[in-house]
Amino acid sequence: MEKSTKKYLGFFPLQWAAIIFVAIVSFAIHLPRLDHPCVVVFDETHFGGFISDYLRGICFFDIHPPLAKLMLAGQAYVTGYHGDFNFSKMDSKYSSDFYIPIRFLPAFLCSLASPLMTATLLLQHVSISMSVLCGLLFSFEFNQITQSRLILTDGILYFFVALSVFTTAIEETYESGYFLIFIQTLAASSAFCTKFTAAGVFILIAVSHFKLVLRRPHWFLTLVIRGLFVSIVFFIFLYSVMVIHIKAMPIKGYGDLYLESNYRTYPMPKRVWKLLLAMYRYNSQLGFTHPFQTYWYQWPFVTYTPLFLYHSSNSFLFLFSNPVVSALSFIGFFVGIFAKEFDYSICYLISYLPFILVSRCTFNYHYEIPLMFGILSFCRGLSTLIKSRKIHLIIAIFLMILVVACFIFWFPWIYATNVTRAQMKRMIIWPQMKKSWGYYT
Repeated sequence: MEKSTKKYLGFFPLQWAAIIFVAIVSFAIHLPRLDHPCVVVFDETHFGGFISDYLRGICFFDIHPPLAKLMLAGQAYVTGYHGDFNFSKMDSKYSSDFYIPIRFLPAFLCSLASPLMTATLLLQHVSISMSVLCGLLFSFEFNQITQSRLILTDGILYFFVALSVFTTAIEETYESGYFLIFIQTLAASSAFCTKFTAAGVFILIAVSHFKLVLRRPHWFLTLVIRGLFVSIVFFIFLYSVMVIHIKAMPIKGYGDLYLESNYRTYPMPKRVWKLLLAMYRYNSQLGFTHPFQTYWYQWPFVTYTPLFLYHSSNSFLFLFSNPVVSALSFIGFFVGIFAKEFDYSICYLISYLPFILVSRCTFNYHYEIPLMFGILSFCRGLSTLIKSRKIHLIIAIFLMILVVACFIFWFPWIYATNVTRAQMKRMIIWPQMKKSWGYYT
């Protein structure tokens, strides 16, 4: 541990400096120019439409739980949007600047994920160099930058995942009773209530509590009691979110077509259950194909063609991962195992497996939660395997040079800035993309 005389709110001054540094970098990456592009981009057609339906009280259906959509609708309401814009067509120009405050919410929350990841590793006695590296690796990850700067729920999801990991580290450090477990469960429940794919955070909680109580007297009974407590908090939170969601849509709409004809006559508990079942069923049965769908074995080393989102004049917006960060996350799974720091490696695998095992349409951004656990595992594992703080610093600097170089190289595709034909030709390194975009290059 770095030398200092006193901790402030759990961290030494130098550690606070590291957390604040990562936060500043993260905010600088996520928040500028949220007004661009000034048109409906990608799945803003869906989530913008959901926001409008909420504000008009019209029933809609989505395959994901509703917490983040409710948050976006709340942000839209308090910033003056009345649900009167038609999001149904991509590339439709926004009629005013109402969309900017809505985009701000996921961008702001996702900006917090990186400093939370840094703080998590510092609590787990990882060196400052490796902790900062972890936060910066996620800050410069292209997928989450692009997603968080649009009206999408993914930026909110990554914040809740990072918050779940952080509160778990606090619980492991202080073991201060059921209040922290309550906060930990709320964070994990919020992640799950944003997308089902975040269920892996509960595996982290389970592994954490198992380690904490294993050597105590009556450890099994303690584990069962904690498990019951977590389950009760989770189900109450999930039920509450679903009730708010249902009550926010009193007017019949296309969402009713996905449910039974007499669905609205059911008592509320049954309505919640039926709606969750429908969400899960349609989510797991997405069998359609998409020209830009990708497969799980392509994600770690970015061998897929980037997902095209937007084009205007000489600017383009693509969705893909930073190749260095993505590769390190995959390596991190094995580093964690070799270091016998299994928590994040287990969560990486659990978060990844559903996309390996299920036969549904998948996209490169489905790797983002495994990526988060992978880089946590990488940085924590290296800190355990290599004791020298100087070597940690050298490794961190070397890797960040590579990561930032990739960020600068593909900057125009991340922020949809103007690009020349020569730049475009250099940036297209994927053989399949060279064929499909040959007319431009």
